[in-house]
Amino acid sequence: MVSREKALKQLKELNKYKGKLRLAADGWNSEFKTLIATLLSARTRDEKTIEVAKHLYRKYQNAKKLANADLRDIQRIIRPVNFYKNKAKNIIQCSKQII
Repeated sequence: MVSREKALKQLKELNKYKGKLRLAADGWNSEFKTLIATLLSARTRDEKTIEVAKHLYRKYQNAKKLANADLRDIQRIIRPVNFYKNKAKNIIQCSKQII
C-alpha cells in the first residue's frame, strides 16, 4: 500500500505536466484518425505514436487514401512503432472496411 505522503508527492509531480500530456487517441480532428492512432498505439509510447500518426496523416488524410495505399509505404512511415508490419496490414484492411 502506498503511503499518503508518497501519493501526495506523486500527485504533485503529475501536476507539473498538467496540460502538457496527450494520449495518442486524443486531439485528432476526425474519428477515423482517432481510430488509426489507437491501432498504432498498441505497445508503443504515446509520444512516438503521435509523431508517427502526424507523419502518416500528412500523406494519407482519409480512409479512401489509406485503403488504396501501398503496404510498403505505410510500413516505411510507421516503422518507429512496434509491430509496424502487422499494424500496416491492419490499417489498410480497416480503411477498406470503412470504405
